[in-house]
Amino acid sequence: MRTEAHGVTPVLISLSAFGASEVRRHGQLWFSELSLAAGADGVEVRSELLTDPERELPAIASALRAASKRAVYSSAEGLWRADGELDPRAVAGPGDLGFGGEADRGGLRQEGKQEREEKRDSRDEDRG
Repeated sequence: MRTEAHGVTPVLISLSAFGASEVRRHGQLWFSELSLAAGADGVEVRSELLTDPERELPAIASALRAASKRAVYSSAEGLWRADGELDPRAVAGPGDLGFGGEADRGGLRQEGKQEREEKRDSRDEDRG
């Protein structure tokens, strides 16, 4: 295992590297387990590739904890509103990568699956 303590940078695999359609088909848990079996020190979970975050995120977190591995959660959503202010919804995501953060923390709520799908569909249409 590569560790920073031994002067070697840990290797994390972005789950998007396996291709969006394959990741959506098999799920990020499947590719997380594949990455760990291949010797990765952790994975980058991609928000836009989650099909059922309420189920997937705790399962991925559990697998990573059991293997004592790392995770990074990346979101394709912007952090800033059009007026230049921080969008509080953008920082209300899955929490501390226990992935089980409260659905409503301090008045900030996590975006629902339908809202994420609508945004994804809108982005896809914009790309033409």
